[in-house]
Amino acid sequence: MLKGSEQIPPKGVVRFVAAIILVIGVALMVIAVTNAVALGWYALLVFVSGLTSAGFAVVALRTGKPEWILLDMLFPS
Repeated sequence: MLKGSEQIPPKGVVRFVAAIILVIGVALMVIAVTNAVALGWYALLVFVSGLTSAGFAVVALRTGKPEWILLDMLFPS
């Protein structure tokens, strides 16, 4: 295979995946806030995890670049 022949997904596909990640991130933040007493300090970890995922998804939605989705996968959440 020739070097540099990898294909970048279209912006529509990137934005669709980013929208799904955004919904999951917001859902994590809602779960963390509504169950803060039951989760204790773990609620903070869940909230920050959802916040970072949602933040990367918003940037991926705005730019259409898949690097932001890959960066979201790099951080544990």
